[in-house]
Amino acid sequence: MFLRYIWVVILLLLSFGASAGNNSILDSIPEPDTIAKYKTTLQQRSDKSKKKNVNKPRLKHPSSDNICRLAYDYVDDITGQQVQVLAYKPFFTYTPVEYRKALKEKEYLSCEAYLAKVGDQYKLHLKIHVQGAFADKYFQGIAPNAMLGIQALNQKPVYLYTRKGAKAVVEDGVTSYEVSYGISKQDLRKLRKLEVDKIRLRWKKGVQLYDVYHIDYFIEQLSCL
Repeated sequence: MFLRYIWVVILLLLSFGASAGNNSILDSIPEPDTIAKYKTTLQQRSDKSKKKNVNKPRLKHPSSDNICRLAYDYVDDITGQQVQVLAYKPFFTYTPVEYRKALKEKEYLSCEAYLAKVGDQYKLHLKIHVQGAFADKYFQGIAPNAMLGIQALNQKPVYLYTRKGAKAVVEDGVTSYEVSYGISKQDLRKLRKLEVDKIRLRWKKGVQLYDVYHIDYFIEQLSCL
């Protein structure tokens, strides 16, 4: 009976290890707007991380704490890696001229973004909202491995890729998409000094080009991590 119990415990541990190894650490990060659900857990983790990192310096943008608003920041108990996720910030908007009168002060398409870091891994996460419950027939989501082109003012574009892609979610007459793009170390170096001009987003229906007015987005936000 005792040997049978030991074998059950071993099998459970092996099963847990296999499932944990198949998941990307970045994919396990909860979204900033669900942070209330994790408040108690994060506070406990934060208390532990303070004890572990008493002398560890925090990197903050020198000009303003408003630029570096962290949704949360803690050290993962299992991996020992620091997890930092910045709050969402407006990224780009788009409204066709013919829609202006009907939408009035609303934007047809709006995108907000945040950057996240786990250990030495980075990602860019986009949340896109499109007015209309049937908007997906014009976009049809974002395919896995689809490209995101970040065009600069005076240098070559940087291309990021999504592993999972995104499907449409419709709520209250608005169609939304959430998609994450990994950032390599090479691209990270480029983005730290890149003044972004346009975003080239590949939908399943085709590529769309969007103007970005916050040209210092990556310079400011990456300085916080």
